[in-house]
Amino acid sequence: AGYNGFELTFFNDIILLKTDAAGNAFSNILTGRVYWDEDEQCDVDAGEPGLANWLVQAEGKNKTYYGSTDRNGFYNILVDTGDYKVQVIPRNQYWESCLADGVPLRLQAFYDTTRTDFGIRAQVECPLLELSVSAPYLARCSDVPYTVRYQNLGTAPATDVQVELLLDPVLSFQSAGVEPASNEGNVLTFNVGTVAPGESGSFLVTASSACDGIAIDQAVNVTANITPDTLCLMFDPDWDRSDLEVSGQCEGD
Repeated sequence: AGYNGFELTFFNDIILLKTDAAGNAFSNILTGRVYWDEDEQCDVDAGEPGLANWLVQAEGKNKTYYGSTDRNGFYNILVDTGDYKVQVIPRNQYWESCLADGVPLRLQAFYDTTRTDFGIRAQVECPLLELSVSAPYLARCSDVPYTVRYQNLGTAPATDVQVELLLDPVLSFQSAGVEPASNEGNVLTFNVGTVAPGESGSFLVTASSACDGIAIDQAVNVTANITPDTLCLMFDPDWDRSDLEVSGQCEGD
């Protein structure tokens, strides 16, 4: 038994492994590499890059296991004996696997290692930017570090990338790891430049919270947008282009 933690005392997983009568736990390894098949021939060529942080799924009769690729595209998944279908889960619709239906594998003995490589092809040449903003906590009359993370999940470089950050009125901008191109009315604009496919980056933005006018447990809103944000694939034909926007108001206590 054991656990792993992300930071401080926040646990990600509690782990319990059960062994058989001989003391065996999971001893079989599914391994391989997920790579960008740039020439779309579904074979590994010299220089074709590995794809990091892609999920590989091993679906069994009673249980499904998952693994994530490292920065060079390699994955390792510990599994029990049995029959499995191993496949890559594309990160979005811009990509497709050369082995879209997966690979069937049968593991009958302990301590067996089976390698399966997956080539990934681009369905369309287009960038797809993802952005997130997070902070560990917020307290009155204190500096709050916001981490801005961005990544290009698409198949083409994104050029002239800009990040726009809108701070809540109770926050005041103090500093940033990247000098803002503009700062107008708590709207900060940052020039990121070109972000290659699979490339990611981050920077810190420090804001100070007001000392007065903030209630206990009050939510503070920070909104972020990244451009370019054009989509290159057709919308789902079943979508009627409707949108839903929800707003709330706190009344009384």
